[in-house]
Amino acid sequence: MKKIVILFFLVSILCFSQNYSSIVVNYESIVEPIKIDPKNVEHNDLFENINESFTNKIFVLKANNMGFIFKENLKMDADDSNKRMAKIANLAYSISDYFYEKKRNILFSVTNNLNVISNTNYNWELSSETKEIDAYTCYKATYNYKFVTRKGKEVNRLVTAWYTPQINFNYGPNGYMGLPGLILELEYDKTKLVAKGIEFFKEEIKIDFPKNKEVTEEEFLKKIGIN
Repeated sequence: MKKIVILFFLVSILCFSQNYSSIVVNYESIVEPIKIDPKNVEHNDLFENINESFTNKIFVLKANNMGFIFKENLKMDADDSNKRMAKIANLAYSISDYFYEKKRNILFSVTNNLNVISNTNYNWELSSETKEIDAYTCYKATYNYKFVTRKGKEVNRLVTAWYTPQINFNYGPNGYMGLPGLILELEYDKTKLVAKGIEFFKEEIKIDFPKNKEVTEEEFLKKIGIN
């Protein structure tokens, strides 16, 4: 009986996956506000602006058979000042624009008008733990991400993802990917990105990949003075 239930579940996923070729996912950002120190007058205005910038922030993942792009859904009336603050706020919470070209199997972060080649070899640890997100059954996965800060300090970051095999794109927000299904929730440090709306399209939606100069992470770090 158990085998029949599992088979029915897999067949249901396969049938559903044949009904769409593209998706658009909205992710709500949930962050722990930066604490304001009354004694640190010099940076208080900046911190207040960063906290205000993250009010009702929405990020969008667009994916088709060519790859995906992930970026903030900026308001149409945002001026240059608001756009600059949005970038500073995203940097404070380690969120970047990303896109993935499936044909070349290359993931890029977009920083300082450069396409920086990023790592895609996430060593996910899969768990049998589940929970429901937006009516989808999601499974837990974790990844210990090691990186170097702009000040040259080595840091370990535990990333927790909740993915659903019911949606057959193995992508997710903020460049995280490689799980057997779409990531609907991602959490690290003081940042959480949660899917709040998924649209499915039978046709191949257009994705405009940024045409910037391509550099490796080592070249980028050297350019900004870390290496």
